[in-house]
Amino acid sequence: NYSELRDLSAGTYTMKAVAYDNYGKRTEKKIIFTVKRDNQAPSLSFAQPHDGRTYEKGDDLFVKVNASDHDDYVDYVNLFINGTFIGRDDHAPYEWSNYHELKNLSVGSYTLKAIAYDNYGKSTEKTLRIHVNAPNCNANVWFSKPMNHAIFWEGADVTVALGASNPNDIEKIDLILNSNWIGVD
Repeated sequence: NYSELRDLSAGTYTMKAVAYDNYGKRTEKKIIFTVKRDNQAPSLSFAQPHDGRTYEKGDDLFVKVNASDHDDYVDYVNLFINGTFIGRDDHAPYEWSNYHELKNLSVGSYTLKAIAYDNYGKSTEKTLRIHVNAPNCNANVWFSKPMNHAIFWEGADVTVALGASNPNDIEKIDLILNSNWIGVD
């Protein structure tokens, strides 16, 4: 209830209590305590895979995340796929590969979510999507626009037009630019 102890700035403090008895003798106790800045949530990013990456049916998935906490330490990181808990890693590097959910992937789209927790319980969450395609498609696909080896000026809008043999057999066509999934046609 002392005003001097309200709204303390970050730092280390030494406090002493001195007690006096009825005979003028005294005793004292000293403590040291630290006031930290407001706890910041840890930082988190996916190192592997990259958002939008495409795999083929039957591939195995390796997941690695980078997590750090500038004001203390990362306690653990949890990994989820499509909302299902896969596993917890308590120590960097934060990696997952030997889980049956990451082996022999089935065709479909997957949402990966990592949640990093610091030693005070603050958390940060990141998600990304990957796609798993069936290999050996019986259809053929080609670009009508742009033509192979076309040249564009910086800042240009690039129009894409695709053609396909057996178009009724094609469910979708993923469009990938420099290994990054950018959309579905």
